[in-house]
Amino acid sequence: MRLWLEPAAGGRWPLVVPLVGSAPVLLLAAGLALGGGAVIRLCPLHVVTGVPCPACGGTRAAMALFRGAPGEAFALNPLVTVALPIGLIAIIARLVWQRRIAWEATSWERRALIVFLVIAVAANEAWLISAGI
Repeated sequence: MRLWLEPAAGGRWPLVVPLVGSAPVLLLAAGLALGGGAVIRLCPLHVVTGVPCPACGGTRAAMALFRGAPGEAFALNPLVTVALPIGLIAIIARLVWQRRIAWEATSWERRALIVFLVIAVAANEAWLISAGI
């Protein structure tokens, strides 16, 4: 598998992309302001079924990362803790350097990546359920 940065076709992303990506943090901040500090569940799946989705705890994990507490972030949601920095690098590459992350892989590597991602999401879900997130 090979990763590299290449010039982005079509210029910069619209401003709406980073805003949509930061919406959960903004919602949590609004919820904390309105709820007097109480934790408000933003995940409809968790509210309706009581089962956390793979992103449950992700907003709190992101806030912990930005506070400089990676251990706390990892305890809240390991998948988001790993994916968030990668996503931020991709956004910065696109907005600042006008580059996109490109990759190429053999069919075997693509299948292995899919299997790895499925296992990672399943392990994250098991962690969230066991941690009571």
